[in-house]
Amino acid sequence: MDPRGQLDVAVIGGGVSGTALAIALAASAPPDFTACVFDPSGLGPGTAYAPQSASLLLNGPVRAMSAVPGDPSHLKRYLVDEPDDALICRARYGAYMRATAAGALAAHRGIRHAPVEIAEIARERDGFVLVDAEARVHRTRRVVFAMGNFAPDASFLPESIRASADFANDPWRADVGRFRSGDIALIGSRLTAMDVIALLDEHAASGRIHLISRHGRVPFVEDPRARGDATVLARLDTSTPYTLLRSLRRTIDDYPGDWRAVVEALRPVTPHIWAAWNPRERRRFLRHCESLWAIHRYRVPPATYAVYARLRAAGRIVVHRARIVGATAATRGFALELDERGARGILRVAGAVNCTGPNADLTRVASPLVRSALAGGIITADPLRLGIAISETFNTLDANGRPDARAFAMGPLVRGRWYETTAIPEITRHAAAIARDILREHRAALTVEAS
Repeated sequence: MDPRGQLDVAVIGGGVSGTALAIALAASAPPDFTACVFDPSGLGPGTAYAPQSASLLLNGPVRAMSAVPGDPSHLKRYLVDEPDDALICRARYGAYMRATAAGALAAHRGIRHAPVEIAEIARERDGFVLVDAEARVHRTRRVVFAMGNFAPDASFLPESIRASADFANDPWRADVGRFRSGDIALIGSRLTAMDVIALLDEHAASGRIHLISRHGRVPFVEDPRARGDATVLARLDTSTPYTLLRSLRRTIDDYPGDWRAVVEALRPVTPHIWAAWNPRERRRFLRHCESLWAIHRYRVPPATYAVYARLRAAGRIVVHRARIVGATAATRGFALELDERGARGILRVAGAVNCTGPNADLTRVASPLVRSALAGGIITADPLRLGIAISETFNTLDANGRPDARAFAMGPLVRGRWYETTAIPEITRHAAAIARDILREHRAALTVEAS
């Protein structure tokens, strides 16, 4: 903390989002600037890139994964021996994030990391007061919420599942290897489920794997060589989710090359399309189109998909287009009651893993900090329950929609604003924008104090 007893900015969360912001601040902040990144798990990889497994690969190529704003070749130079199109191991990327974070902190002595969890936040006259889990108080002029992803929401599941030791609600914080024997249910069928399948195969799991999801859809396979073809954009009608989906299908059918080039062309303009839709159209997209969009947009690495395909061909993977409507705990595992398109049946498994993805509904997040920030009006839940409501300049909004110039949010928890906010290119761009605003205001305040 600076000699005046107050930080210039507190960054809450030390995963990819918080690290990208620390990197951006370290590159441009004056020597007198002070910042602290609060995260009990360390700085750099976060939950997504911490697992030390050779089976878990990035689904974005090296060329798109630089953590340094404005330097797209930074990761490639770090790796030395990988081509632009490589999909590297997540553990290796986590090491890169850790090293890059350490370099940023070494480059600016005023920016540091505190290995503690922030549990409470409140406004005070010229900033915020934070209380960590060890009851220590920290004061800051500005705060950035960069907590990344929260554990999946399991409230839709029967209590007999949620209370069982044979249920893993968060696959990234659980020992998936303990499900090596016996059949297992994966609740959800997208990228998280594909990763858990790869982990189970790595641990030589012997039972059948049951994928249970409402639509029964799995992601398409990635081709890291695919580049967006912007020439197709003029053929798309983006006025509503339905017109977009229909015109996208026609364009893909007529496209002479790989269909992924059409989907990738939408990526940089997705925030503008989303922003142009009214709240009703956004809800329609989430209800009726999001599942179909997700399996095309968020694709699985070829090596991971190969594991899925091999096990499916061997009869080891069974896909259920179903809902879990009941469950009875057994000595080991559960008897799940499934409603599979109107037909009820019982599925007996030794364990279950929640693969529905991160929970972004702040009203269902078990975080003391989130509860404190909501109660104090420092943050509000996005109306679509996609995270934190923010302005165009990343400032958090109060209950009346007014932005707080001293509070910011970024990363996966601001999907409600632009929808496309979870990938590295978007996160680094947003980090650069927030850093510019914070440092501009910092310099302006110093000028006023000096005059």
